[in-house]
Amino acid sequence: MWAALQLRSAAPSLLVLGVTSVVFAHGGTYYGPGNNPSTGYPMGPASPTGPTTAGGPSGTGVPTGSGPSTGAPGAADPTSWGTWWGLHRASYLELRRALLRAPVATRDEDAFLGFSGATSNQARASQESIRGRVVPALLAALERERNPDVLSGALLALAKSTDANSDAEGRVAAALRAHLGQTNQEVGESAAIGLGILGAPSAATTLVALLRDDAAARKELGVASIPTRTRAFAGYGLGLLGLRHSNPDIKRFCAQALCTAYEGDVGRGADVRVAAILALGLLPVEPDQLGPPAELGASVPTASRSAEIDWLVRAFAEPRQDEAVRAQIPVSLARHAHGSAPANQDLVHRPLLELLGARTEASAALQQSAATALGLLGDNDEDPFDRRIAEVLRQSTHQGDRYARKLAYIALARVGSREGTVGGRDIGLKNARLFLADELHGDDGQSRPWAALALGVLEHARIRLGETASSETAASLRAALAKHDAPLEAGAYCIALGLCKDASAREAIQPYALRTVDDELQASACLALGMIGATESLAALREVARASRHRPIVLRDACIALGLLGDHELVPVLVGWLRDAPNVGQLSATATALGWVGDQRAIDPLCEMLGSEQVPDRARAFAAVALGLICEKDLLPWNAVYSRDLVWWLAPPTLFDPITGTGILDLL
Repeated sequence: MWAALQLRSAAPSLLVLGVTSVVFAHGGTYYGPGNNPSTGYPMGPASPTGPTTAGGPSGTGVPTGSGPSTGAPGAADPTSWGTWWGLHRASYLELRRALLRAPVATRDEDAFLGFSGATSNQARASQESIRGRVVPALLAALERERNPDVLSGALLALAKSTDANSDAEGRVAAALRAHLGQTNQEVGESAAIGLGILGAPSAATTLVALLRDDAAARKELGVASIPTRTRAFAGYGLGLLGLRHSNPDIKRFCAQALCTAYEGDVGRGADVRVAAILALGLLPVEPDQLGPPAELGASVPTASRSAEIDWLVRAFAEPRQDEAVRAQIPVSLARHAHGSAPANQDLVHRPLLELLGARTEASAALQQSAATALGLLGDNDEDPFDRRIAEVLRQSTHQGDRYARKLAYIALARVGSREGTVGGRDIGLKNARLFLADELHGDDGQSRPWAALALGVLEHARIRLGETASSETAASLRAALAKHDAPLEAGAYCIALGLCKDASAREAIQPYALRTVDDELQASACLALGMIGATESLAALREVARASRHRPIVLRDACIALGLLGDHELVPVLVGWLRDAPNVGQLSATATALGWVGDQRAIDPLCEMLGSEQVPDRARAFAAVALGLICEKDLLPWNAVYSRDLVWWLAPPTLFDPITGTGILDLL
């Protein structure tokens, strides 16, 4: 069905673009490739087959204002394991859960996409401090401030730190709405996505009006038309808002608006349509299927989950579909089919397998998307479809597009670790472990790191199910680390051991954490020490962090490790560094690090920095960023739901733009 409508293009070569200096807006951060904010920003396969959205004045109006930044990129391999890890690490580190020492909320690794209902800020900042000190300081900054960097940082921090239920008077929601019409584009976008992060049900109508470019919204903002970028941000905001609420009517209202906006934007660029597809992927509606007669589902795509799936299938099959849009649809389909009725799953399984088969003519992007989507669908039992999925994924690690091969390792780990519903589950798990272990011991130095990361993903999922990681897997990873010490490989082995929570690996990992030859390897080793709970390494990690003020990636990951270990000793030092950091790279790294380890002691000095006319604008902007990180109400960063399972190199600039830092995934 889908195969006949695929865009048939050979896997294009990958273009890596190096840029020597760039300033990011919105308080941007960078997820990949690698973990280094100073590494490169790959543009992915150079010839996507559909039209792309232009940036700057002639396109969607990418903001050009300078904002909080992570610094200048260089060159990197876009198929590195670090790209995937950078986009997914928040879900695996679960730092805020560690700060709370809270129990795991779900028994399904892939279900942990959104908001758990628990909040994280009690561990570091009391509700009294947030409501009585932080929120008033942020509101005051919004009232007096004119600098767009500070405004953007304060808007996002306000939305992240405020529970909509605690905003009974609507002051926070009103402050966000008041900035939608800002002449500075980045400020208006921050306000739009902020309404989604806040999650107040009353904001849904505002976001829908923005998304649809309604006349009333134009009038309120005083514009002839709502900018495409603002509309896309509103779409992503609707996904966040709907995901936060269990009320099926709210979900359906948001989902229907997304479908309508998608259909009205055909031929107008990818930004709004990609936002609609990805946001819709977060919002499966009830019921699962309509009983007869079911004519309603044909005209109302949100009448049931089955109707949503049918709508997405039709969107995928559009003959002139933009590749940048089409490539994101399989993952949204898989999210809807996962846990749905068998008929819905069958509708998605079969065409995905065709996209990844031995004789596929699917483009590189579709192979990558299909591999990832199959990893979300399959499980480890003896159901015929699940066995077929595992078989195709194993084959795909050695055929087809080279990046899809690597993603197949991760997908196989997910399938092998996910508990099935029929017999034979031990067989699927055992087969996945054996296959990945064989690949780990193979001769391909490009594949070994991916096999290692996949083993870590598999064991991490089993740990979340209440099991202990395989001792054989951990031993294999330690042996690989001892044998292959090239930075790219060794970093992957460190992270994989961290995912396995292998406490016995401390002596193998710590020397890399103290070695200053390669920043990314040192950062990965520091992070791994935190992941395995190596409290014996606290003193070493503190020393590494203190010595890394001018090495942003190492500073950040050493501080994350300290946060995972429950250590907050460096808070006063980091606050001082933030006040006088000499450049945007250090500002970003210091604010982010402070966000990971900061606690109640940081709130007063950060609020004072935010309100001081003696502090440079950029430092004040990053003070707002740090406040938002410390007081964030959710266990995961708000944009983690969109960074997972993404065909990132085809993402439009409103989603992910590491060159300008103006996509939602680039925001702190």
